[in-house]
Amino acid sequence: IRSFNPKIFIFSSFISSASSILYLFFSVLIKCDFPDAIGPTITKPLTLDFAKLSIANIFSFDDYSNSRDLIKNLVGTKEISIDSFEIDKISYSINIYGDFKSYIREISDINFLKITDIEYSKNIIEIDLIR
Repeated sequence: IRSFNPKIFIFSSFISSASSILYLFFSVLIKCDFPDAIGPTITKPLTLDFAKLSIANIFSFDDYSNSRDLIKNLVGTKEISIDSFEIDKISYSINIYGDFKSYIREISDINFLKITDIEYSKNIIEIDLIR
């Protein structure tokens, strides 16, 4: 014969009530049209742009790999492809999300890259890799 423990009874009642309340909350949430429930939202259409990017001071495979990873991991970079290699320079064609000016701001935030020249009319960026 088990003895009655009021603490266990109160705790189990609390758990049962809490799970019922959560079930009710999520049931209502799932059934309602969520965006309408939080009010109108303003979304800006996603735009794609194209840029040419050249990175100088590339002297090793590690330099190439690190600089490519820096550019590839930017939020604004959609696709990146190599256009050409030179002795200490590599050039890329890049499809970017958003506009060219915001992409430049994103690149300028990287400490290992220094923007040396920008041609806004042609979407061209010249960069030096900083060691």
